[in-house]
Amino acid sequence: MTTADSPDSIEPGVLRARPVLRRLAEFEPPVEASATTTHHGVPGRPVPGGSAAGGSAAGGSAAGRPAPTAETTPVPPTAEEKAARTAVIEVLRRWIEVLDGRRPPQHLRAVLSSSAYQRTETVRRQLGARAAVPTPTSTARLLSAHTCHPAGGVVEVSAVCRLDGRIRALAARFEHHGRQPGWLCTVLLLLP
Repeated sequence: MTTADSPDSIEPGVLRARPVLRRLAEFEPPVEASATTTHHGVPGRPVPGGSAAGGSAAGGSAAGRPAPTAETTPVPPTAEEKAARTAVIEVLRRWIEVLDGRRPPQHLRAVLSSSAYQRTETVRRQLGARAAVPTPTSTARLLSAHTCHPAGGVVEVSAVCRLDGRIRALAARFEHHGRQPGWLCTVLLLLP
């Protein structure tokens, strides 16, 4: 850039032409939802964003989204899904307390599969958690969690937690069993 091109060298009162922007063509073809479409493999749940109108802005909202229809209106969770969410999130809270050293790992023996329990012990050793020694200044906690029901009797969770002074992601899979407590954690991963 030469000094003649710099913004400071423009004479006062002289206007610069603004660049002309043009609208780009649509990148993806419209998606059409069918009556057989399912959300996360659960029959009867619509796919978010799907539309019988083909995703065009005609008749849609000002943001260019199609107007809500029976196919695109979210279905509220059932009482069974709400109960499952509550149960699995409580297990994740306890798991974080175990990793933080505020709870002994034996408290989770009944709700973790043997592989998940062994993984918990490995992660505890990696974090250097003290066994069952609570720390009053500990800030480990579950920050957010999102559940999904990919099949009957299965709940998958993605969550964010604060652990060991860091924000970490975790993923878990729970399967329903007839015995108490009902949900067994089969996969439990703490991501770096």
